[in-house]
Amino acid sequence: MVRNSELWATVVLTTLVATATMGALSRDDLSPAALALLPKGDVVRVVTTQGKTLQGEIERETETSVKIRINTGRMSYPKTVLKSAITTREVLPLDDFFAEALLPIKLDNYASMDLAFYEENIALFDEFISRCRLHTSIQDVRTKRNAFEEERKMVKVGMQKIQGDWYAPIAAAVKQFDMIGELMEKAIKHYPGVETDGFRGSKKVQAKYDELDDERRAIARGLPEIVTERIPLAIKTKNFDEAAEEVTAFLNFYLFRVIEAETGRRGSLQTGSVIAQMDFGYITRLERQIVEAYALSVKNAQPPAKGMQPGMTFIPGGYFLMGDEKAKPGQDNFPMRIIKLSPYLIDTHEVSNKAYREFVEHTTSTGDSSMEHPDAPPLKDHTPGGWSQNHLNGDDQPVVGVDWFDAYAYATWKGKRLPTEAEWEMAARSRDGRELPWDKDPTAATFVNSARGRLLMADEIDVQNPKPRRKQTTMEKLKGIEPPPPPKTKLPFKTWPANSPIPPQADMADFADLLKPTSPYGLMHLPGNVAEWVSDYYAPKAYYSAPLENPTGPEEGQARVYRGGSYGLRDEAELKTFRRFKGVGRVTVGRNQHIVGFRCAAPLP
Repeated sequence: MVRNSELWATVVLTTLVATATMGALSRDDLSPAALALLPKGDVVRVVTTQGKTLQGEIERETETSVKIRINTGRMSYPKTVLKSAITTREVLPLDDFFAEALLPIKLDNYASMDLAFYEENIALFDEFISRCRLHTSIQDVRTKRNAFEEERKMVKVGMQKIQGDWYAPIAAAVKQFDMIGELMEKAIKHYPGVETDGFRGSKKVQAKYDELDDERRAIARGLPEIVTERIPLAIKTKNFDEAAEEVTAFLNFYLFRVIEAETGRRGSLQTGSVIAQMDFGYITRLERQIVEAYALSVKNAQPPAKGMQPGMTFIPGGYFLMGDEKAKPGQDNFPMRIIKLSPYLIDTHEVSNKAYREFVEHTTSTGDSSMEHPDAPPLKDHTPGGWSQNHLNGDDQPVVGVDWFDAYAYATWKGKRLPTEAEWEMAARSRDGRELPWDKDPTAATFVNSARGRLLMADEIDVQNPKPRRKQTTMEKLKGIEPPPPPKTKLPFKTWPANSPIPPQADMADFADLLKPTSPYGLMHLPGNVAEWVSDYYAPKAYYSAPLENPTGPEEGQARVYRGGSYGLRDEAELKTFRRFKGVGRVTVGRNQHIVGFRCAAPLP
């Protein structure tokens, strides 16, 4: 008796043999696209009585002869063979010709094709795989099919292969733009003056140059349509990284390619005129769409369970908008950029005189200089200028009159660092792009230590604790004169405690309902009180080339940046979150300027 397993094996083997020997594939089984790849008629292989083997497509057959067309690869010719001279005759299977037609189909190593190219060929590969399962080329066709499918996926999402590398649509446009630009540069090199109206050489050469110029300009004109289509799609699928990369590439394309190209055109305007005619607000609107959608997807981010430090606040990082939306080219906070930060910690309060005094005592008593910046002068004296001023040297007040090297050394000594400009700005404005940290809350403005803030606070102190009028004198009673009102509170021109949003003259209990941090994340005194050093070098065009992720500013410079405005500011606009200030004198602010202090930052472990 045959066991079940043996019976099953016999059935499978019989089926495979039958399938392989049935002639398998017929023309009726194939699609028109597949038939177009095959010979129109049957292909036969015959052996003559003279021992010759001939192979070709039957063109005509009579009772006595067969006319076949023989194709050697180099030439094709007809051959008539008498049937009486044929010893054997074999009709070749169609699947061999199907495989022969598919295997030479190749991908371009340097460029991608349109989507239809991939889909049409994948359909043919699938047809062969399903119809010719036992063919010796089946694995080769499967491998080819998978390679085509991988490229099809790339093309379907908008990727483009140029010179062997894959690029997203905007990056691909930039690459094509640059390639055309290289051709134009070569033309200028070989035909000097071809880019000018006064060129006296070949008109055909100049026409070709102008054609390249127009082609390059068409790329710049067509790119916004691509971006307008892709960015909302990436947002919808929550692919925020792709959206941010694309819009950043788009911005850089116009800043570094289009402007240069436009100013190089014959009869073009100067750079400033070209920029003035460009709508950078269009790019900002795209950036804002990304950040607003991102903020909704990641709201309620919580501090990590481990790694928090006392006195520091967790900032969740992620995407936000950096810079001034209304800034014009030439201003140091143009253009507004979408930025992505890693999560980090930042001091809740500015560094106080008390905390800084511990550092100075350490350096003066030990001579320890391990925390110094390499560029700091030897034997650096870290005594702050503010300590010589009685109104600025209180323990709870923020340290002032420190230069950047002082701030750097203290932060390093504490195992921290100075925040970057981007980190400071995100802590101040959050993801909703606030121009002022308290956004639209008018009461918060009373707690900013600035000239206007002190006036508002003083008025509020008098409202909360009105001073009684003095008693009338005898003469005033006789004359019916009321005594003059008590003098209004006037807050001194000085810093407020680093750990309090209000001055010592205000009673905390009276202001309990109004006490709010001056930052969306709960930080104190980000604007006002004292300006704050950050780690970045200052450069007027630092935002032009800022990277998308964790920017740290220029690699070198003559001055550092400080942020936030101070108690001594005269212009309320200095409180805005995007305002930048350049340190005076090489990389420092001299100690005679008692407006700058700092706070520290730290990465998460």
